[in-house]
Amino acid sequence: MASWWGPRGWQTENRKFEFKPNGVWHYCMRCTDENQGEFFGQESWGKAVYQEIIPPEKIVYTDVFEDHKGNAVDRMPEMLITMNFVEHEGKTKLITRS
Repeated sequence: MASWWGPRGWQTENRKFEFKPNGVWHYCMRCTDENQGEFFGQESWGKAVYQEIIPPEKIVYTDVFEDHKGNAVDRMPEMLITMNFVEHEGKTKLITRS
């Protein structure tokens, strides 16, 4: 996931990755692109907790902003993310709802 997660110019570090129901993904995205101005050098920490994994159809997880120690950031939203993988014209279409 680290190779495609996050926007261009940001790299993702996986601190913990347990891809299973109730498993935790603790990660950090860092801006490594100097052309992104004030974002360069910034970090964004998060934690996902997987609720449901149905191969090859669906992944459901919660995602929250955290600090580097794994503590939730006050007054930031917790998001419920549903990813559906659908066959479409011989390819896989990803539908994400947050």
